[in-house]
Amino acid sequence: MTSTISHSMTEFTNDKRTLLSQLAITLNHEINNPLTGIVGSIELALRDIHNEDVKRMLTTAIQSAMRIKEITNKLNDIKRFVSKKYVGDTMMLDLEESIK
Repeated sequence: MTSTISHSMTEFTNDKRTLLSQLAITLNHEINNPLTGIVGSIELALRDIHNEDVKRMLTTAIQSAMRIKEITNKLNDIKRFVSKKYVGDTMMLDLEESIK
């Protein structure tokens, strides 16, 4: 009986890891595809804009988009699951610790 429970828990853990891996890949794909279009459009717009304030804002937008891409890429590198406190009693994945 203990062997069956142990096997079931191992199976559950493997299924959970598979699901989380697939979720990370899906998020990476679904977020990065439109992000590529956004960054490309901003880069094209920057070619024709001469107002320095607008250029700075658009450059900041590209930097923010690239930060999103870095974060989604880290999802694929998760080696273990480490949580940290978010707000109140809510916990969230500590991405930096989870990829070490």
